[in-house]
Amino acid sequence: MGPAIYRLVSDLIVPPGIFLILALAGLVLCRYRPRPGRLVLSASIVLLYLTMTPLVAYRMIIPIEKAGGPALTGARQTKAGAIVILSAGLRPFAPDYGAPTVNEVTLERLRYGARLAHQTGLPVLLTGGPVRGLEITLARAMADALENDFSIHPRWLENRSRTTFENATYSAEILRRAGIKRIILITHAAHMRRSVAVFRAAGLAVVPAPTAFTPPPPDFPYNVIPGWRALRAATYASHEVIGCLWYRLRHSVPCE
Repeated sequence: MGPAIYRLVSDLIVPPGIFLILALAGLVLCRYRPRPGRLVLSASIVLLYLTMTPLVAYRMIIPIEKAGGPALTGARQTKAGAIVILSAGLRPFAPDYGAPTVNEVTLERLRYGARLAHQTGLPVLLTGGPVRGLEITLARAMADALENDFSIHPRWLENRSRTTFENATYSAEILRRAGIKRIILITHAAHMRRSVAVFRAAGLAVVPAPTAFTPPPPDFPYNVIPGWRALRAATYASHEVIGCLWYRLRHSVPCE
């Protein structure tokens, strides 16, 4: 399965896509079996509501973040040879910057990476390949932001990868040539468990440096009020669960 197909399928089987499919199935079923159709339609609405509430969505994603490890302390004492920052996506329409630039998810990772680079003095590798329809790669866009906005000049750009698995595979090739076997890995807290698994499978010793943690759910009644932030957390959590299952099946890499 190619990255484009994988992305399409994953978008359809995580919230809210899966609930829209259920709703459509319920509507069709109502024509032939009204009672089961109404049950399926009602279930899709209830599940969509629940995943839009902090009460449910935050409790979906926080255990995944904890499995990726705690926040990094004592970065200077890690004995790592490099910092690796994973890409997430681009903002293709950015007239204020004059060219496509990193999106908010990638920017959160870059900011933390710049902070650790200043603290440790370690060289930085940026990993992220081509984006369909654009000439710039994710790694190049990350480098532009890191240099112009944070005064950090990355030593290596990995411009081929399209998935987290490829991030690890191609980055490990670059780092091995440089004689580096131990890295500080930066990505979102919810993405860390899967990222650590593939980078270790690629032969690198990994010090997790997660960022962008999800806060605890707010108190009632705010924890049952639906919102886009909660839905995004539920979507991210579902994506990571499916990603771990796919990597176990496709690459024999379990998320530990």
